Amino acid sequence: MQHPDQTASDADHDHPKFLGLYYPSWMIAAVSFVFATAYFPGYLNSDFDMEWIGGGHPVWSDWHTIGFSLFVRLVTLVIRKPFMVTVAQYIIYVLTANYGVHFINKHFSRIRKLDWIFSFMYLGFGAYCCMHVGSMIKDNNSAPLLFAFTVAVLDYIMSKNHGTGDVIRMIALGFLAAVFRHSMITIILVDFAVLAVYYYISSPKEDKKSESGKVVAAGLIILAVYMLLTEGLAFGLMKFERNPKYISYTIPMNLAASMAFRESIGLLTIDDPDIVAKMEQIIPMDKWAEYYCAYDADTTCRTWHDIGKNVEKLNDPKIASDIISVDAWYLRHYPKDCILSFFNINSMVWEVTCAKELVMYSPNPAFDTLEVHHMRKGAFFRFVEETKMYLGSTATGRAIVYRGGIYLFSMAVFAVTLWIKRCKRYIIAMLPVLMYAAALMLSIPQEMTHYVMAFPLCAVVMGMVTVFIEPVN
Repeated sequence: MQHPDQTASDADHDHPKFLGLYYPSWMIAAVSFVFATAYFPGYLNSDFDMEWIGGGHPVWSDWHTIGFSLFVRLVTLVIRKPFMVTVAQYIIYVLTANYGVHFINKHFSRIRKLDWIFSFMYLGFGAYCCMHVGSMIKDNNSAPLLFAFTVAVLDYIMSKNHGTGDVIRMIALGFLAAVFRHSMITIILVDFAVLAVYYYISSPKEDKKSESGKVVAAGLIILAVYMLLTEGLAFGLMKFERNPKYISYTIPMNLAASMAFRESIGLLTIDDPDIVAKMEQIIPMDKWAEYYCAYDADTTCRTWHDIGKNVEKLNDPKIASDIISVDAWYLRHYPKDCILSFFNINSMVWEVTCAKELVMYSPNPAFDTLEVHHMRKGAFFRFVEETKMYLGSTATGRAIVYRGGIYLFSMAVFAVTLWIKRCKRYIIAMLPVLMYAAALMLSIPQEMTHYVMAFPLCAVVMGMVTVFIEPVN
């Protein structure tokens, strides 16, 4: 079988560039430019306000990740204007998309116009990421960077020869993906470990150590640089504040509140006084029920909600352990209710349609937030706002643009198909986004699409590979 990248260099002239970008990438750049410039200096929000070095005293903390905090300060170092963050995010979005187009041209050049098809699908299915490229939150960097890392792993696996540049690309993209999202460093390192095992098992005897060794070395370099940045620079020299321990108990707190709420309406009975006592260490039982929200875990685990500073009691390891034991009791005695509550709170990740109890989630219209966040209307403001609201008003638009389920299901189908085609090595590239989805299931605080915006981007490239890769006989 001819390896897919053997004709890549010969066909490169069929895919012209202008100023370093492929023509399909210019289409992506043009469309995303419309959305990036709909608001000036960008779509501001409280997340960005916390990081903005230009107003008041900057908060040096890991709350929005060290990566995003340093990113904001770095890109505004010379020109101290928030608009520079929008510019930087736009550049990251376009360059990562261009890398995806490059990958398609390199490995599937035999299929005419596939780069254009990929670009239209990237924009269509990844519409949320494109529409919010000017929104100043960490996810607008983590999503395209996770996509680019997925492409880098695919590129590495599909290439016959692995040069220094291929390894450096994986290191750079893996590191950048890791610093913009909590827990992503673990996901990236696990993927490198799986990739190393694959090369050790599948490579000829004389190449086992060198091939797997390259991947191991790449993973160790990422870990070392990450530790230098976080523990050395951020927490050490720059005195960043570490996140409080209570934020790790978002889902456990929501499940405990679910149990209290269900008891308050007569669906179950908490007949163990020890369980009640453990819960009332934090707040009274009636308050647990009052603060419960099936689709918003923040209501019982963030200080700015009604629970207030009571949630900080979870910083005590004993009380935190008690809440875990409360959830275990809930699961043991009322498994159906517990599991239902669990899948309600993380429905953004896995559900294709919007939960019937919810009003459709979409970002608050900027019509109502311009003055609050000191934004001004850009040239395409009206078009962008109407587009967002239209897509959110239809069932199809909600499923494709605002939910993660259809893409998670698609990637599961892709994984099975690749296994059947005896191309299971490509599943390794899918592991980071699937592990990220699993992590979200355990930690997602709200029904917010930006948490899952990486899903469609990764699903598009994995779908291309699944459909067009030749099966191994």
